[in-house]
Amino acid sequence: MNIMIVSLIERTREIGVLKALGMKSRTVLSTFLSESALIVLVGSVVGIVLGWSVANVVELAHGRSKAVQVNGNGIKVTPIVSPEPVILALAFGIVVSVLFAIYPAWPATNLKVVEALRYE
Repeated sequence: MNIMIVSLIERTREIGVLKALGMKSRTVLSTFLSESALIVLVGSVVGIVLGWSVANVVELAHGRSKAVQVNGNGIKVTPIVSPEPVILALAFGIVVSVLFAIYPAWPATNLKVVEALRYE
């Protein structure tokens, strides 16, 4: 939400120009919401790849030495990536980002053209 608020403040004049050229309020709203969804999609994919990579590095580092001991027996831990948690993580991230982007995007849809153009 903070990123979207800063983006709104930095782009107030741009929004004013676009609205002066005839952009509808719902187009401004959809622009901010799609930008938010794109940011979280990239962040989620990077997070999933990074998490999978770290899990594999841990498996390589500790899998051969059987560092986890239970009753004197070594246990090998193998990371498994299934599609359900990945899809759930992506969907959760997108839903949360869109919900938190509505708060700063809503005032952007109600900006008056003259006030937005006057904004520094």
